[in-house]
Amino acid sequence: AVYEEPANETERQLAQIWEDLFSLERVGRSDHFLALGGNSLQATLMLSKVQKTFHQKVSIGQFFNHQTVKELASLIGSEKKVVHLPMKAVEKKAYYRTSPAQQRVYFLHQMEPNQLSQNMFGQISIIGQYDEQALVASLQQVMQRHEAFRTSFDIIDGEIVQKIASELDFNVHVRAMDRKEFDAYADQFVKPFCLEQAPLVRAELIKIDNEQAELLIDMHHIISDGYSISILTNELFALYHHEPLPEIEFEYKDFAEWQNQWLIGETMEQQEKYWLEQFKEEIPILQLPTDGSRAMEWSSEGQRVTCSLQPNVTRSLQDMAQKAGTTLYTVLLAAYKVLLHKYTGQEDIVVGTPASGRNHPDIESMIGIFIQTIGIRTKPHANKRFADYLEEVKRQTLDAFENQDYPFDWLVEKLNVQRETTGKSLFNTMFVFQNIDFHEIQKKGCTYRVKERNP
Repeated sequence: AVYEEPANETERQLAQIWEDLFSLERVGRSDHFLALGGNSLQATLMLSKVQKTFHQKVSIGQFFNHQTVKELASLIGSEKKVVHLPMKAVEKKAYYRTSPAQQRVYFLHQMEPNQLSQNMFGQISIIGQYDEQALVASLQQVMQRHEAFRTSFDIIDGEIVQKIASELDFNVHVRAMDRKEFDAYADQFVKPFCLEQAPLVRAELIKIDNEQAELLIDMHHIISDGYSISILTNELFALYHHEPLPEIEFEYKDFAEWQNQWLIGETMEQQEKYWLEQFKEEIPILQLPTDGSRAMEWSSEGQRVTCSLQPNVTRSLQDMAQKAGTTLYTVLLAAYKVLLHKYTGQEDIVVGTPASGRNHPDIESMIGIFIQTIGIRTKPHANKRFADYLEEVKRQTLDAFENQDYPFDWLVEKLNVQRETTGKSLFNTMFVFQNIDFHEIQKKGCTYRVKERNP
């Protein structure tokens, strides 16, 4: 779009928020969020900043109908002020409450304590002249800086609690090996964690030669999510290059305490009403034609099939999303549901999907697990045009994300859904769109490439 200067103070503040979000030098009043490359996660983070700056809550559904700076500014001026339950620093104690997300991952870990399904495995390639000791010291500083990395878990009086060590003796092993040895070693690096023992993270620096190294980091999902990995890497590189970091005002234990208080408020009653309405009719069980019966025992074992889309297909999908005023995530979710409809013939399908859960303005730079699980129910009838069905998926997805704070486990209990390995549950297929930007970073003669690896 042709650049237009923000017309008033509200637009100037919004433009600044967008500039910080997209790392742009300037944003004009007519610039479009999706055209700038925005996605649903960035929209959630941006709206949290809007709420903190203007003391007004704009829903994600409202925003997707007002996607330029000037349109969002007009929305802000018309909405009433809101007072959000403030986050407070919890006094120091022997142990602290856990969040519903932590409790869910703890439960899943107990189902398979020796498996790797809850491990998060990342690799940072360092290319250029690097200082081994400074790199290790910077990583150790990040680990000490955030309480999440000093956290362990226990059961006290029948409740899952988190314990936080004041100090952390975090050792980073350094090894030297050639590229072939490294590839074989990396495949065996990930190991199960014991949740009762901190740290629930391990790291090794592998020196390939004087100008190339690989940093392997393995951590448990109970202390981190995908967005936390980007926070960790950004802070690591900042410390390594002697750049200042802001003081940490709140830690994850403060969020868990805040969330447990917020979950008993009026907002949760409204969100519970929404979800119960979504599933008031009989819940459909997806009848996928498989070549064998489901195993009766719990297991996360499976296989992985990988394929790539050609650039022209990706561009066409992005164009479709922009014309529909939605995100690539929504287009692919709709296509996935159509695929399930083609396989099963069913016209009422529930698919699970993760939501970021980062809806509070004070948790943007907080490391921890915020991710929520939601079930999106739509009806891909055979006689619908895809464009019409995409609009339906868009509406349902925006509504679901607006109500994402209601704990998934609470909904399962309210609906009295039995958890069975044979497939009887709220849903038995999930769609995950990984839109965390693990991009290449260049700083002062070094190139850093961050990527996730499969455990």
